Amino acid sequence: MGVLRDILTYRKTVLICMITTLGAATSGYDLSYFSSLLVLPPFVRDYGDYNATTGAHILPSWLLSLITSIINLGEVLGAILSYPIGVKFGRRGGIIIACTTFLLGTLVQSVAPIVALLVVGRFLLGMGIALAAASVPLYIAECAPPTLRGTLVAAYQFAVGIGLILGTATVFGMKDSNAKSGYLIPMTIQAVLPIVLIIACLTMVPESPRWLAEKGRTDMARKALHRLANKGDTTVNEDLDAIVAGIEHQEKGHWRELLSGPEARKMMLGIGMAGWSQASGINFVVSYGGVILTSIGGIDPYVANFALYCTALPVILLAQYLLERVGRRKVLMFSMTCIGCINVLDGGFGLAKESAAVNNGAIALFFLFYIAFNLGLGTTIWVSFAEMSVGRNRSLLMSVSTAFVWFFSWIVSFTFPYLYNPDSANLGAKIGFIYGALMFMGSIWVFFLLPETAGRSLEEINTMFALKIPARKFAIETKREGNAYEV
Repeated sequence: MGVLRDILTYRKTVLICMITTLGAATSGYDLSYFSSLLVLPPFVRDYGDYNATTGAHILPSWLLSLITSIINLGEVLGAILSYPIGVKFGRRGGIIIACTTFLLGTLVQSVAPIVALLVVGRFLLGMGIALAAASVPLYIAECAPPTLRGTLVAAYQFAVGIGLILGTATVFGMKDSNAKSGYLIPMTIQAVLPIVLIIACLTMVPESPRWLAEKGRTDMARKALHRLANKGDTTVNEDLDAIVAGIEHQEKGHWRELLSGPEARKMMLGIGMAGWSQASGINFVVSYGGVILTSIGGIDPYVANFALYCTALPVILLAQYLLERVGRRKVLMFSMTCIGCINVLDGGFGLAKESAAVNNGAIALFFLFYIAFNLGLGTTIWVSFAEMSVGRNRSLLMSVSTAFVWFFSWIVSFTFPYLYNPDSANLGAKIGFIYGALMFMGSIWVFFLLPETAGRSLEEINTMFALKIPARKFAIETKREGNAYEV
């Protein structure tokens, strides 16, 4: 009950952190509604090609690749820009800019059924998603108490899950529409959450106290700490003194530091987590879920997607609890091993002769995959990014990590249709063998290289990196006088 007690104690901080995750909900909405649009008749009719043989419109492989992967290129650029934006405008400022970019992308892609406008709009939405992904977890990590940091940062993934459900439900409500409004309404509704978050940031959400302290605005940092939690002046001053003391021992960071020493280790851990998250195959589940379930047949893709996303929510809540009680490493290794087994089984179904039993088994694995992903890998990645991004290069490390998430995501999105579809490599479900092998390798990587950071303050984590403590000793190190640690 320790987690629940801490949530009640820091309820104001929890509320403010949860408000900022509306940026994640917007990202989830975009992922799910657009996946569902790919099988919506009016969308396929307006953007696809007419097939004289079948007498129906289809979205060709090149178009599927373009409109689903261009968003990842926008995400890479957005992640890169998140560093200068975070340094100049702060964490809250980065969230506001992300929401503004969301709104601009929504407007552009909704203007007219023209592929070029759709591509530009998707690119801008990708930038907004990456800016939110870099700003929101960093904001939460800097504001949350150490005992709740994992739980609250993992709430980013929970909010993504809420957005996934909202997006699927919206398109499901329009699935019988044959008019353009069938896809235009889901497109434009996407603007609601960013508008709400902008208003909340301007009226309720304070700037990160750590960022304010780094800029020398100690009075504003003190006020931000007061707004974040119901604490007395003495406690707030102690918290602020600890933050300022940590900053005073830091020299000004530089990107060249990421090429060697502790900073390079932090960066490679972030890049590694980014790569393994996409090596799971999650991108094809979210981006092509509707297409795949339609190709399997015998199931309504809208209903299946909605059920899939609803299944994930209680799993994410369980993961938020386990991250603090069990630790990041154990949860992550269990999740990745399960994903690897599921992917290999899915590949086996690809070798079997098609039948109702095989199709039902493939659908069941689809659900099991999503459960296993959200139990560990999907939630832990954002926690790891926030906790590996510590010290004077904090914003730069977060920018690099999120940039590689979207870079690897783009690779998966772009290559998947050519590997999966009958008009290309025609691997079908056999692609699961590739993703499965990668997950087993990822679990081994976590065991040897990823440190356990549960319960540590950001300052402690940074000190342990500076002391070059091995990954498997992070969890058993005890603090002694000063900033040193011993087993």
